[in-house]
Amino acid sequence: MPQIILKEDISITNVRKLHAQLAEAIEIDGEDVIVDFTNVKRTDLSVYQVLIAFARECRRRRRILKIKGANPKVKEQLLLCGMIRPR
Repeated sequence: MPQIILKEDISITNVRKLHAQLAEAIEIDGEDVIVDFTNVKRTDLSVYQVLIAFARECRRRRRILKIKGANPKVKEQLLLCGMIRPR
């Protein structure tokens, strides 16, 4: 299962790399994708825009996007974007 480990600071300046990593990961046949937020301290809206589009593509291909290691701030943003469900 492909796993993308994000760096401490991910924003508009480096979101293209995330996009490329996600595009590569989705091409691995039949595999779900893990995005690991363990190291992330700061994000911006561009990250969530890319993730929302990627989640749609995962659903279209019947794949699962798994979010791992998100801190409370990131979880709140993912919740607001509809990427995760409230507990």
